[in-house]
Amino acid sequence: MYLNFDTNRIMQLMMDFNKLTGLRISFWDVDLNERFKYPLHGSKFCDRLKEDKKAFDKCNECDRTGCKKAEETGKLYIYKCHIGLYEAVISVVEEKKLIGWMMIGQILFDSADTNQWEIVGKNCSQYSVNLEESKKLFMQIPHISSDKLEAAIRLMEMSSKYIYLSNMVKISHPSIVNRLVSYVKANISSSLTLIQISDFIGISKSYVNRIANEELGMSIFKYIKRERIYLSKKLLIESDMPISLIAETIGMPSANYFSRLFKKEEGISPTEFRNKNI
Repeated sequence: MYLNFDTNRIMQLMMDFNKLTGLRISFWDVDLNERFKYPLHGSKFCDRLKEDKKAFDKCNECDRTGCKKAEETGKLYIYKCHIGLYEAVISVVEEKKLIGWMMIGQILFDSADTNQWEIVGKNCSQYSVNLEESKKLFMQIPHISSDKLEAAIRLMEMSSKYIYLSNMVKISHPSIVNRLVSYVKANISSSLTLIQISDFIGISKSYVNRIANEELGMSIFKYIKRERIYLSKKLLIESDMPISLIAETIGMPSANYFSRLFKKEEGISPTEFRNKNI
């Protein structure tokens, strides 16, 4: 599976989210890399903390654990990081296939009061940081009420769906497309229903059509029709098979139906095409 990102649109979405909520938002790819983020830097408190290698590694571990937890539960996951700040993460999924995560943070509820600093300051003391400076930077972290956080989370959930519904992230499925093409070619003489194809590949009917449109440039039915016409032309030129047998070979219900379809697509009848190319 390969992912193609519309960077400009994703960044605009994140800028809009930040403008509305005041919160930092990021997109993590399936390899757990922070691919997009806005603002580009986290809070000054976190940036300074991450100058300590041990703290930096611990921050990354928390982010990755949060992403995996959201993937396992299939739900939004809210958690406290190792230092005591809140973060929220949700999986971005298309047709049950994970394409990444969206994350917001770092968050303080209501106000950055002394109480909260006592907890965070204690956690900071295990790292090589200046506690007095860290406290000042901590007090600058945006604080948010629980109801506003709930609204921001709902907005993030909608954004996670909007990202793939609006094709900001496109999935390329070379292996699925290859299986689809191989199945159609191998079963061209059968009726080739959408249900048969989706069952064989193991994905939904709507997803079969979506992949065909994205990877083959047409609907699955147009692709099947194209393959049937291509094979019929090959048989008309290279064999002396009667029209009725060619129709059966390419999965047409009758010779008459095949002739009408062929003329509609090629402008001439199968017999005229054969005579013209002998």
